[in-house]
Amino acid sequence: LGNAVRGQWRVLVAHPNTVPLFLATPTSIPGAQAGVEVMLRLLGRAGFGPGPALRIWRNLLAFVLGTALMLRTSRSPAPGRTRPAKPDVARDTPLRTAALKDSGVIDHEADFESGLELLLGAIAANRAKPRSPRRPLTESE
Repeated sequence: LGNAVRGQWRVLVAHPNTVPLFLATPTSIPGAQAGVEVMLRLLGRAGFGPGPALRIWRNLLAFVLGTALMLRTSRSPAPGRTRPAKPDVARDTPLRTAALKDSGVIDHEADFESGLELLLGAIAANRAKPRSPRRPLTESE
């Protein structure tokens, strides 16, 4: 599953102008349906039913597309390359400056991998525990 998501990320990074096209393409076209089917099959093999598998895939897709869109619009270097943080914003953004202090760079590839690992870990944890049926919230909650 992780390799399939990383593959999609690599394609979008290599061809950043396809990100808006991908976002605007209806999922009803045959090529898009085939790709979804492959991912649902992978998730099914991992133990998820069709409904949960589709939800997981939609979340993974949102993460990949969102991250690729952020990279495309940030005018940052490609993943694997970094750019020093701008010093002129240091006084207006002390928390961001402190977060970047150790490395002094934004590494989009590392950010993507970190986020993907968090998502994959959550998916694995959900597979491991039984799900309780949903109930509506009451006014006291």
